[in-house]
Amino acid sequence: MNDFRMLRWFGRRAPGGYNRWIAICRIGWSGTANATNLFASFKEFVVRYLNLFVVLSVASLLAITSAHAAKRTPSDAKTKASAEHVGRKISDFTLKSSFGKEYSLSDLASRDIVVVVFLGTECPMAKLYAARLGEMAKSYKATKVGFIGIDSNQQDSLQELSAFGTRHKLKFPLLKDLNNTVADQFGAIRTPEAFVLDKNRVVRYWGRIDDQYGFADGLGYQRPEPSRSDLKEAIDELLAGKEVSVPTTDALGCHIGRVRDVDPLAKVTYSNQIARIFQAHCVECHRAGRIGPFEMTSYAEVAGWGEMIREVVDQGRMPPWHADPAHGSFANDMRLTDEEKKQITTWVDAGCPEGDSAQLPKPQQFVEGWTIGEPDQVVQMGDKPVKIPAEGTVDYYHFTVDPGWKEDKWIKAAEARPSAPEVVHHILVFVQPPGGRGRAARASAKVVSGGTKGADGVKVAALAAAT
Repeated sequence: MNDFRMLRWFGRRAPGGYNRWIAICRIGWSGTANATNLFASFKEFVVRYLNLFVVLSVASLLAITSAHAAKRTPSDAKTKASAEHVGRKISDFTLKSSFGKEYSLSDLASRDIVVVVFLGTECPMAKLYAARLGEMAKSYKATKVGFIGIDSNQQDSLQELSAFGTRHKLKFPLLKDLNNTVADQFGAIRTPEAFVLDKNRVVRYWGRIDDQYGFADGLGYQRPEPSRSDLKEAIDELLAGKEVSVPTTDALGCHIGRVRDVDPLAKVTYSNQIARIFQAHCVECHRAGRIGPFEMTSYAEVAGWGEMIREVVDQGRMPPWHADPAHGSFANDMRLTDEEKKQITTWVDAGCPEGDSAQLPKPQQFVEGWTIGEPDQVVQMGDKPVKIPAEGTVDYYHFTVDPGWKEDKWIKAAEARPSAPEVVHHILVFVQPPGGRGRAARASAKVVSGGTKGADGVKVAALAAAT
């Protein structure tokens, strides 16, 4: 089949006369409801309904694809940057908070140590660590340690910053750094990224909060617990009058969305090229209510994400696509062509120019509700929703669902749809015959795949509830 979609598969009638069908659901999350994607965005899989055994397996954005540890050996570039950051004296600055009040670094003159953390309201890593930073600030409240959060992203508004603080219950000031002036003084690169200043406001530590979450070799990882809490270690060592033993670590979050100089003569612009690429490969997930951590439907939303977009494209992390091309071509293949990758790089190198808005493509239209059309049957995965905690790992859930079939069914299309797509990584679907249980039954089941395009049949939909 050269034109089947991963979103819609067609199945043949099963041989024999199964008079009862059982659907078994296996669901697993490992992640957070607040982190709308540590790894950028993933499609909801509407998967192939085989004729014999149905298993749903749902994993969250923080699906652990690798247990790799972040490398702590600094590269030559990192070593040079460390020398430029650690030991740097930070001049006083004044910024407005998320509530409009002005704060200055000098307002914390009574504090022997000041922790400055650069954050972003949409960065999945920043969302992961926000609550942890709040607890850390609370734990040092009785000491002479002060905390400040700074948002230097051009795409984040004061209202969004205020909502971020409220959502994560942050009590320390959250300041808006317009034109990334303060980020430039610190040399901040990513979010979340922490700087620890001593009493003379000299940088003594620069880097991550801890090593629990991150990326290695292009894959995301999550430890059950951090093996080293780098920021806390740095603070405690300074409070004890010691030198910071590990003064720099790699912060592996999102690039700060700086305001950049734009090449006025750029030939590749958002309006004439990039918007079309994003519509074809990204907007399906990067739009309101979907799994993408930020929207990509307008220039204002994507301009600050340019460097991050280039990075994940260069590393092959986005767009997500793992189908083997040796097994056919897919109508909804999300991969970028080499020319499209080149255009994105050219656009970012030119400062992400907007171009002439008259050249923009028409807004993309998406189907609301069921993508396969109105289903003939809706099968609920369970009676109660599954709650996803803000932090930690949720092991797999297994559900057995009986669709109530008393006769053979010819499945024309199937759609598995979660109630909270922003925390769903993927869904897998299989079928089990009457009386079959476990892996052995699935392995021995006679599955007939393929089918006839456009054949009349039943549309079946499965609903997964997550909160």
